[in-house]
Amino acid sequence: MKWLLRGLVGVLALLALGAVAIWALLPAERIAQEAAARATALLGREVRVDGPVSARLLPVPGASLSGVTLANMEGGEAEAMARIETVHAGVALWPLLSGRVEIARLELDGAEIALEIAPDGRPNWSFGRARPARPAAPEAGEEVAAAPAPAP
Repeated sequence: MKWLLRGLVGVLALLALGAVAIWALLPAERIAQEAAARATALLGREVRVDGPVSARLLPVPGASLSGVTLANMEGGEAEAMARIETVHAGVALWPLLSGRVEIARLELDGAEIALEIAPDGRPNWSFGRARPARPAAPEAGEEVAAAPAPAP
């Protein structure tokens, strides 16, 4: 039983060392490109990283991205919803070993964020698919059609 436990610990240690080696060898610019692409897909707005990028292993594996910009909603007054001098992100090690990126720490330095509400009532901090508009309330004296009753 001891040899099985030692073998398991050895395999986990090798996996951890392999992940750390891959992380250390991965070009920092590739980290920035991947982060911007995933954020753009998730938010539905362009995210750009225009400044230098650095990766680190300790105390938490992560990266620092400079010159980060988040595009504003279409028709917004400000050109960008957010401009951030530096984003420091740390990832959890164990999920990273299994191929998942889980943000463990996120720090923003020099963030300028423009919060706006469009004339149609949409806030620029609402991301994702557009919600269907609510039907207007009937005006006084206007008839409302009743929904058909469900069949028995």
